[in-house]
Formats: sequence, structure tokens, C-alpha cells
Amino acid sequence: MRTMISATLSDHRDNLPYGRMITVLLTRLGVDLVDEKIQEKTFSSPLDWEAICKMGMRDAQVSDEERNAMVRPYTRIEMADAEAAAAAAGAHVDPVDDDDRMYMDVDAIPPPSPTHAAGVGTSSAADPVPEAGPSHAAGPSRPPPDMMEMLQEIREAQRRSDLRMEELLDAQRVRVDELLAAQRISDTWMGELIEVQRATDRRVADLTASLQTTKTQIAWLTRVFAEDYDRDREAPCHTPIPHCSEWCDEPLNKQRLNQDLK
Repeated sequence: MRTMISATLSDHRDNLPYGRMITVLLTRLGVDLVDEKIQEKTFSSPLDWEAICKMGMRDAQVSDEERNAMVRPYTRIEMADAEAAAAAAGAHVDPVDDDDRMYMDVDAIPPPSPTHAAGVGTSSAADPVPEAGPSHAAGPSRPPPDMMEMLQEIREAQRRSDLRMEELLDAQRVRVDELLAAQRISDTWMGELIEVQRATDRRVADLTASLQTTKTQIAWLTRVFAEDYDRDREAPCHTPIPHCSEWCDEPLNKQRLNQDLK
């Protein structure tokens, strides 16, 4: 965010005091106010910077005195004094070049002294104090109404977006709860199906063992029947039917009897 602001301000050297103002706002507001969308749509000119700074200061409850002190350009001597005071206090200072010294950490820039505010500060021939122009004497110019209307529209769109996001999050939470409930029901059904499958496996194992026993019994009965049949065929006929021997001796009856026995 600091890099983006630095790159944007590099195109507006005549508006460099607002860089210090934005630094203060970013520190006070936690970079919640100035985001990429607002920069992309709004910060296209120094006047836009002034409008967004005023809006941010109102939200951050910056007094008029603080605002005027931040807008008034610092001289190089004041900046050097601020760096020395910050270094003595142990604050972290990250200056760049002379034209971009407002990008040092905001806590390293103390408010200007009354003598500086009145234009009585120390100066040198190499570093003259810039003359206070009309914009500095009267404070920041008021942004046009269309700019404030656009900023209000951006805020309203952001508010609607936040409400829509909350609705989507609520719907997502409800959907997740439904999916979790369905998953619990599915897990219950799966447990019951597993128990049924285990019972079926046990029943199949019992039936397989019973079938094997039946096969063994059939084989035993078949062997016993075959042994009895062979023994009966070799034994003489003792059928208690009258004239049995005569009936059995007939070729047709003997053939029919053999077929029945087979």
C-alpha cells in the first residue's frame, strides 16, 4: 500500500503535502479506508487526494489544527529536525530522497512547533522556507460536489457489498450445516448396511457349510445304495410273488427289470 501511494504521488509533485496526510491516515485507520478500488477510481488528480484525505480525516477525527499542520509543507530544516528528534526517541525512520521525505514513518514526524507554524523557524540560504500561497493560507480547497457524491456512492456500494457478503456467508454456513447433517445420516446408513452385510456373510457361510454336509451325506448314501444294489443283483431272487421265477426268466421281463434297476 505504501508503494502504491508513493507511485501515485510521484505524478503530482505539486501535491506532496497530502502524502504526509495519507501516511497519517493510513496509520490511524489501519489502511481500512484507502483500498485499491478507491485509489483506482478516485485518486487521479491532486484534488481527488484532497477529497479522500478530508473524508478520511473526518472518520479519523483529525482536528482542523492537525489537518492544517499536516497540509502545510515542511521545510528541509524541519524535516531534518524531525529525523533527529525521531532518532533520539528511538523511532524507526525510513527516508528516501529529499523530494520524498514525507514517506518516513508517521510517528517519526512530530507536529510543527508554533514558531514553524507562524513562519518564524530557522532557515538558510540553501534551504529557503517556501512562501505560503493562497491554498496554504486558506487551507485545503473544498472538493467539488460531484467528487463528494462519487465518494458517497463508493461508500454505499461498499456497504451493499458488505451486506451481500454477510448474506452469502450466512447461506454458506446453513448449507454447510445441511451437508454435515446429511453426512451424519449417510454415515448412520452406511453403518447399518455394513452390519447387514456382515450378517449376510455369516448366513452364507452357514449355508455353505450345510451344503457341504448335504453333499457328503448324498455321496455316502450313493455309495451305500450302490453296494446294496450290487449285492442284491448277485443274490438269488427271493421275490414273494407267485411264479416269480417264471416271470423273471422271460426275456422281456428280465430286460425291463434290468432297466428299472439301472
